[in-house]
Amino acid sequence: MKKKAGVLIVLGLFTLLNYHLSPAQQVWIKDTQNNPVFTGGQPGTWDYHVFMPHVLYDAQTSTYEMWYDASFGPPHWRPYWIGYATSSDGITWNKLDTAVFKPTPGTWDESTVEGQYIIKESNVYKMWYSGCSAMHPRYAIGYATSPDGIHWTKDTLNNPVLDADTAQWEIEGVGYCTVLSDSGSYKMWYVGLNTSGVGNIGYATSTDGINWEKYEHNPVLLVGSATEWDGKTLSIPKVFLLDSMYHLYYSGYSPDSSRHREIGYAWSEDELNWTKYDDPSTVSAPYAESDPVIRYSPGQWDGDATGPGNPILIGDSLHMWYQGNRYRTTVSYPWLIGHAVSCYVPPTGLKFTSDIQPEAFLLYQNYPNPFNPKTTISWQLAVGSTVKLEIFNLMGQKITTLLSASLPSGSHSVEWDASDMASGVYLYRIRAGDYIETKKMILMK
Repeated sequence: MKKKAGVLIVLGLFTLLNYHLSPAQQVWIKDTQNNPVFTGGQPGTWDYHVFMPHVLYDAQTSTYEMWYDASFGPPHWRPYWIGYATSSDGITWNKLDTAVFKPTPGTWDESTVEGQYIIKESNVYKMWYSGCSAMHPRYAIGYATSPDGIHWTKDTLNNPVLDADTAQWEIEGVGYCTVLSDSGSYKMWYVGLNTSGVGNIGYATSTDGINWEKYEHNPVLLVGSATEWDGKTLSIPKVFLLDSMYHLYYSGYSPDSSRHREIGYAWSEDELNWTKYDDPSTVSAPYAESDPVIRYSPGQWDGDATGPGNPILIGDSLHMWYQGNRYRTTVSYPWLIGHAVSCYVPPTGLKFTSDIQPEAFLLYQNYPNPFNPKTTISWQLAVGSTVKLEIFNLMGQKITTLLSASLPSGSHSVEWDASDMASGVYLYRIRAGDYIETKKMILMK
């Protein structure tokens, strides 16, 4: 499979990132019309800074729930507390005025609670979170449960449920985990810190979410070389399983303190062996080994840092609520939370049967592009196939099906008349047998 270089286009209200074609084709769009979608309180309040969001979506009630870390900010960043908010559309949020989860005085998490990951099983919310204290200075991972996502009970009998051991790669602490439930067992990816402050990602399994067994060959995902954008620390791993593929987003830090924090991506077929996304067109440091996939936007609210939230698949779209900040200025800006969307194409769409040559199936760029109001979309088929050509908007919603028919091998084209559509970026996707590809086009009226 051939990878393509990333493209950044800024048009009107949207920022579009066409960042990779492996293992699943995705086009991420920052919602610049609404971003940041979640802000904290006034300076000096407990949630002036808001970051590290975790979102659950209930399809039956069309309700979003968000848990987020919050801080007063400098000069006393910690302790962090965890807040709670709900939304009917993922854009407009209603938050509780007080934190729902706090450190417990006199215990191992007295200094902070942060980096929460939450799942819901049998109407019970389960949370794994990071904490530390003067009596337990190394970060560790705790566990708590709730009947409603608001009122939490910490597992004081077993906490912390995952602690650092003598392995050098994590000897200074563990935290910021993802936990996936899998047929009665649990899988965890977590950050481990060494004595130099370098963070790598390890793996552990459990039958009950409390007693964990670490993978003997940890860590499973390593920082890049010292000259790379992620050469200092990998943090906030967010893992999800989709179409038999594990997808991991992480925050990457460089040893060069003048560089920005950005979001990286890796994938795995077995949850242990990971491949970082690498744009083949970038061959020099700091992007020689791998590349960030959701970057900072200079001069904007996320102009110096982005960090991942947990992606959620809703219909044909992936949604991510992510943290951002603009801190390389003389003015102090708070951490805030934004929203991004991806039109998801399953990885099966990039696989071909043995008797089909991928190079013979081609989807061409529409012409003209930009266009007003008509454009022509052309493609080539290696063999006769059932073809479906669809148009999507930037939220991943299908606008129309231009074609759904069986076609012979050869070249084909169809015209799209967008007279009744608003200016903006649109996506067109073709399905022809096992071949799937998506491209972008710009309507400018």
